[in-house]
Amino acid sequence: MSSRGWSYGWLASVIVLAVLWVVPFLGAFALGSGVATFAVAATAAWIAYASVRHGVPGVLFGVGLALVYLANLNSEGPGTVCHLGQCRTESNPWLLGSAGFGLIAIGSVLLVRRYHQHH
Repeated sequence: MSSRGWSYGWLASVIVLAVLWVVPFLGAFALGSGVATFAVAATAAWIAYASVRHGVPGVLFGVGLALVYLANLNSEGPGTVCHLGQCRTESNPWLLGSAGFGLIAIGSVLLVRRYHQHH
């Protein structure tokens, strides 16, 4: 396979995994737990594939940043929050934030370990 074909295949797999992780958090289509289970299994299989491991720290860091941002958006939750007559339901920011910071920490540690292995 050409390097360009490999790049597009890798990018497509990252996009599919990102969608699988985002859908349960948004609660879209009431598929939350089933999609989350599949997302965990797909991510484990993706990481197990040897040539993909180089980008894992960046992916973990990026997903962690997205979760921290989502926690910030839900900072008044959990529960129903009303402003100027408009109400919305917000998720628990502590769960999202702790998961995000955990992924950022894991990604950072993996990146530092890889750096020290090569130098």
